[in-house]
Amino acid sequence: IFFIALVLLMLPASFSLSDSFTAHIVDNEINPTQQALFELTLTNNDEVAHTYTFYSLVQGWDVEPTPIKDKVINLGRREKKTITIKARPTATYKPGIYSLPVSARRDDNLQHDLLLKVYLSPEKPLDYLPAIKVTLDMPEKINPQENVSASA
Repeated sequence: IFFIALVLLMLPASFSLSDSFTAHIVDNEINPTQQALFELTLTNNDEVAHTYTFYSLVQGWDVEPTPIKDKVINLGRREKKTITIKARPTATYKPGIYSLPVSARRDDNLQHDLLLKVYLSPEKPLDYLPAIKVTLDMPEKINPQENVSASA
């Protein structure tokens, strides 16, 4: 019974096949002429090497991993690498918050997905029309020593 319990306790440790795929924000507050930057760390927790392909299916944004070539990265067993993701709008968008999906597909079809949040501000400050207009009625001549009534 002792050996069976020992094998059952060691079994999960030998099958730690789940990779980790995490993002760290470098700069995600941009205007339409800038690019957002994220650092993605991918860890291969498997006992064999794997090839990962990065892609993003979002339209209107250029999402590029660097410095890897052809959006493919090879990781040896238990290896970890950090890459930079650059994202910039290629279409005209209103200021707002945008979520950009980024995926890494492993050679055995295991897929990792992340949403990268980008805050898009206007290129220049916006001019707003005043929301409140006040018309003040008061006497033409005012005596500074007396109270004055005014109505709006």
